[in-house]
Amino acid sequence: MLKKRFFQLIFLISCLIFLYTLYKSEFYWEGSKRSYYELYYIISIFSAIISIFIFYLNHKIQTYFFIFFISSIFSIYSFEIYLISQKNISYLSNQQNLLDQKILIFEKENNLKFDTRNKIDVFQDLLKENPDTKVNVGAKYYFDQAEVNKFFPLSGVSSSKTLHCNENGYYSIYQSDRYGFNNPDKDWDEKNIEFFLVGDSFVHGNCVNRPNDIASVLRNLTNGSVLNLGYDGDRGPLIQYASIREYLNPKVKNIIWFFFENDFVNLENELKSNLLKRYISDQSFTQNLKLRQKEVDNLANKIIETEFSNYVTTNVKKNDNLNIINLIKLNEIRKYFYVYLPKKYLVQYDYFNEFETILRSTKEISKINNSNLFFVYLPRYSSVKNNIYHKDYINIKNIVDQLNIPLINTQELVFNAHPNPLELFPFKMGGHYNEKGYKKIAEVIYEIVENN
Repeated sequence: MLKKRFFQLIFLISCLIFLYTLYKSEFYWEGSKRSYYELYYIISIFSAIISIFIFYLNHKIQTYFFIFFISSIFSIYSFEIYLISQKNISYLSNQQNLLDQKILIFEKENNLKFDTRNKIDVFQDLLKENPDTKVNVGAKYYFDQAEVNKFFPLSGVSSSKTLHCNENGYYSIYQSDRYGFNNPDKDWDEKNIEFFLVGDSFVHGNCVNRPNDIASVLRNLTNGSVLNLGYDGDRGPLIQYASIREYLNPKVKNIIWFFFENDFVNLENELKSNLLKRYISDQSFTQNLKLRQKEVDNLANKIIETEFSNYVTTNVKKNDNLNIINLIKLNEIRKYFYVYLPKKYLVQYDYFNEFETILRSTKEISKINNSNLFFVYLPRYSSVKNNIYHKDYINIKNIVDQLNIPLINTQELVFNAHPNPLELFPFKMGGHYNEKGYKKIAEVIYEIVENN
């Protein structure tokens, strides 16, 4: 009887997997990723047929199949747990090796101590000095609550000393402006604003202090006002577009749109938000965020209180070590075998149409606002190190060219033009750019905009 119940359960699970695959493929993604989900259709249908077939076999054969299934399930999940543990061990080992190298280089070159404290310890120390100290709250924390609250902030806590990050031997800290961004607050009141920046963590200024971020360098070069709406935490083109819709000032002379090589991954996540998608479907939609900063502050403060305590000494979130949902879905095994699958079964981040729509709308807004629009392409460490372009670059360039938006390719104009481009990264290792890197990028932007 137990064996029959087991195969009934297998049949039920197969049906649920099939229905979930159908929902994801045909309703959630509206058929745009049907080829990717084809494999899951095959697996679920095959499992359902096998479970029905076995259900009607004799008792002895059912016993063999029962033992086979149980041992297979046990083996598969044991392998999944092994892969997770090896991944964590490898990650922590690599992180420690990188940290050791950074400490050695930093202390030798600067005759200073590398700040090896983890972020939560630094935050607690700062709270003792100033109880109003905050931590930057990226967009990734708002996604889960957006559909419930019907509210999606695009910044952090306003008018606060804000702890940021450490990639260069020290923790960057900035005073946020009235809307929670990394700006001198007075720049919002200036009569003329030279630059209005939108982007992700690179534009936010990870992990340097003013005046070494891109916005601050531009302020010094122009001796004028710059509004920086860059922010970190899974921020892509749709949130950048929303930021323009919410915060663009009519006094802005130049809008600078920054694109980093993982932006399409972030765009996929953004398109899951019905609230954010309204910025595309409804040109009159607004959350009126300028008037709701108290609500932004309240939500960000709650996130700081509830989420920031999840950090452990390695700066890895506790729930990243063993995520039950990912374990059930066999994420690591699927990644392990992805390389052997036909290309159509691989995850494809292809959002060129959505990106073009967003960028076209941004250009229309810039025209209405009498602002010049520039597009800045930012490469990742691996692209610079290996002297290659990201696979999406040509398509991105074509879209930008078709829209007649000036393209500032920093991979060519900054990194390829530098005799040792890795010097523009912290300790010549991966991560964001260092002070030299941000400065070079700002100088190139200033020169091109001035001569345009």
